[in-house]
Amino acid sequence: VSPDEKTLYLSESINKGDAPISNVILAFDLDAEAGTVTNERVFVDFAKLDNSVDIDIDGMRTDTEGNLYVTLNGKGQVAVFTPAGELTSYISSPSIQNVANLEFGGPNGTDLYMV
Repeated sequence: VSPDEKTLYLSESINKGDAPISNVILAFDLDAEAGTVTNERVFVDFAKLDNSVDIDIDGMRTDTEGNLYVTLNGKGQVAVFTPAGELTSYISSPSIQNVANLEFGGPNGTDLYMV
């Protein structure tokens, strides 16, 4: 969920056997007060972005600015997207090949922890 609680993100990974064949992140408009989720749309399609359909997307978190961090399980990376869905960077984690989840912490909530 975005920091303003207006966007809900959902990762959808479709597998055939044990292999991912599609990885997308969907975004929805969220009205927490009314309890509604509407306006489904593709936020990121990894096949179109970088042809990484064989890498499982897994955990996601937003930072305080609304950027979405997405783990690329098996690639040892976290992809970072703006609230508009533009890729800004990849964060590499050479010591953790199967990054599955992440969280922000520290005194200002800006330290990124990956497992």
